[in-house]
Amino acid sequence: MSIGWYGIRTWNSSIAFLNCEVRVTIHSLSEPEYHAKRMIVYGLTIFLSALLLFQAELIIGKELLPWFGGIPSVWTTCLLFFQLVLLAGYTYAHFVVKRLSTRRQVLVHLTVLGIAVAVLAIQWALWPSPITPDASWKPAGGDEPTSRLLALLAVSVGIPFFVLSTTGPLLQGWFTSVVMLQLKMDTDKNTFRKPFSIGGRHATSDSCCEES
Repeated sequence: MSIGWYGIRTWNSSIAFLNCEVRVTIHSLSEPEYHAKRMIVYGLTIFLSALLLFQAELIIGKELLPWFGGIPSVWTTCLLFFQLVLLAGYTYAHFVVKRLSTRRQVLVHLTVLGIAVAVLAIQWALWPSPITPDASWKPAGGDEPTSRLLALLAVSVGIPFFVLSTTGPLLQGWFTSVVMLQLKMDTDKNTFRKPFSIGGRHATSDSCCEES
């Protein structure tokens, strides 16, 4: 009776092991294509955000420099502003990825994106374009150029530039988290599928196949 039970148990374990192998094989065939497509999406999004960052600098610089005479100090002030906002965006991305849970990361960044879209919509209704102010913002002859230029940059492109600057580090942090999670799942899967010996033969338990 005990021998018959052992034979049935071994046969059931073998069937479960084969079913598990089929499922894992089918899944592993699609994984490279899935990861390749996901990497392409991440790469294109980061590239597009970097391109928009540079384009925003050129557009607003070309628009505002003639207002202040086009002297080198004006362009230096523009570069200072963009570098400070870029640093602020990187700091925000680091804080969000390292300190917040995944759910809170999504909620916080969606809120920031919503604010940026609302600001762009309001500016588009009032100005010729969402990031270029109208002629009423031109400085008067006696205005101090540095503070006036910094205020114009903050109002026109401050929030959109900040949001764009967070895209690269945020996506890189999220992609790293996804890759590490996948590696952990693959490691756990290989650990669960590790065969053990029963009576000199290799077999895999039913519970292991169910978890994989």
